[in-house]
Amino acid sequence: MAIQDNMLINISKAINSESYDVPSYLTVATTAVTSIDTDATSLTGEIGTRVAFTGSRLGKQLTLSGIRSGAVVIDNINGDDLQTSGGSATLAGDDLQLAIIHSGITQTTNFDLEFNYVIDLVRRGE
Repeated sequence: MAIQDNMLINISKAINSESYDVPSYLTVATTAVTSIDTDATSLTGEIGTRVAFTGSRLGKQLTLSGIRSGAVVIDNINGDDLQTSGGSATLAGDDLQLAIIHSGITQTTNFDLEFNYVIDLVRRGE
């Protein structure tokens, strides 16, 4: 998983008691990539509507979960070939905060896909 510069900036703001954004929406894309730059603000080839994350924290582990419904599949014949997914702070806009590359995930109208991102919140030296 790539933690984007946007997320690090928001973590710094939170530490400084400033207003900050958190990854709140799941986003998916169909364009195949070999890497995602940490300064990228969106996924190349993003499709569909972003889905709200549910979040939980247990100790030093933060879990973000989002379910993409089979009802939103764009290509109803062949299914959507999902190459990347990530978390954005808003329902629309260039605010990507985390991203991951996938391979071999084709979603059809027959099923929903659940994405879970687990982030360990550990300070260096702990």
